[in-house]
Amino acid sequence: MSTLNTVRQVDMCHYSRKLESSSSRDSAVARASGAEVIDYYEAKTAAIIQKYGPGPRVHFHVGYFDPPSSPEPAMGSSELQSCLVAAQERLIAVAVDRWAELTELGPRVLDAGCGLGGASLWWAEKLGCQVTALTCVAEHARLISQWAQHSELAAVRAVVDDVHDFVDPHPYDIAMAWEAACYFDRARWFTGLRKLLKPSGWVLIEDVFVDDSSWKSDFDKYWRTDVGSVRDYELAASGAGFQLVDNVDLTFPTKAFWEWGAAWTERQEAVSGSDAARLRASIAAHRRMRLAWECGGLQIRLLAFERIG
Repeated sequence: MSTLNTVRQVDMCHYSRKLESSSSRDSAVARASGAEVIDYYEAKTAAIIQKYGPGPRVHFHVGYFDPPSSPEPAMGSSELQSCLVAAQERLIAVAVDRWAELTELGPRVLDAGCGLGGASLWWAEKLGCQVTALTCVAEHARLISQWAQHSELAAVRAVVDDVHDFVDPHPYDIAMAWEAACYFDRARWFTGLRKLLKPSGWVLIEDVFVDDSSWKSDFDKYWRTDVGSVRDYELAASGAGFQLVDNVDLTFPTKAFWEWGAAWTERQEAVSGSDAARLRASIAAHRRMRLAWECGGLQIRLLAFERIG
């Protein structure tokens, strides 16, 4: 496939705003350390499975609602959960359809910051890829291996390592990250990917991006992230020999996710005891994120980078 010389951008949000080029290092909230992220996810694992499980494919990212819809007041937790998971899987399908227009997807794929491995299992099952599910949380690797075995997906290999330090003598065709790159040191990550990918390799990212820096600290503080602008990613990627060739805005079809997620959590709060404070904080965060999506301050985008040379 020939290299695209210009960035192709699809605006699905009915508005267009100029992306800020300021570095996310100016944020008042410093990036959480690797240990803090591990502690955060170890403590959060059970809650993630409760909301987005039970597995074997468990995702921890937004979902795709097109057309946008709102949950019915009479819906119970189980129905809301089913709708959330279906929307998460639709997001993966939409991204894969888009990326398949750019390059062959596989056969060797690195899922960087794979969470509980939902995308890894999806790519192995739906696309027949050999996937390395890379996580810094040992418990997540154990669960991914368990679910892969249950699904008879020997092509999924769970590995515990820091994404910045991971090495593999066998190069990959694709490196992907699903709302995980916002945890990485972007420059270090892209530099490492230069060594991990084949000369024809691609980096495929679905993530949250900053368009209005006033929303950054709010998001980072709650999720322990370091969200950046598209320009931040472009600078990090170009420094390591990657070119941005595709940029798709999915903010509009994902904004309903926050309403559906809040509705599920509200059902839990109604019957909870000691966990009520955490659930109330989650509901408040979801409502703030709905506002951030509405105004375009935070955006969901698909970025595709091609290795150059």
